[in-house]
Amino acid sequence: MTKPGKPDFSCKLVRPMGPTGGGPGTLPETLGDAARFIGLMQPWRQARPYWEHCAGEILKAAESGKHPDILEATRCLQLALRKANWLDR
Repeated sequence: MTKPGKPDFSCKLVRPMGPTGGGPGTLPETLGDAARFIGLMQPWRQARPYWEHCAGEILKAAESGKHPDILEATRCLQLALRKANWLDR
């Protein structure tokens, strides 16, 4: 668990995912990788509600360091990747 105000983006996702067919980055394995993946997207894509929600969950997980929050951030990333057609079903 991290100290308040000191997010830890080095926490591993519950399961790594390999985006397919597009996306701005490579295999996200940590919260930091996932945050960079979103940060490299074009602004119009970042503004989609599911990516905004995903970014919020990633930040929440990095701030808390709690397994349930990391699990939710991983789930949101997987869902957003599927909605963007960047993850095999």
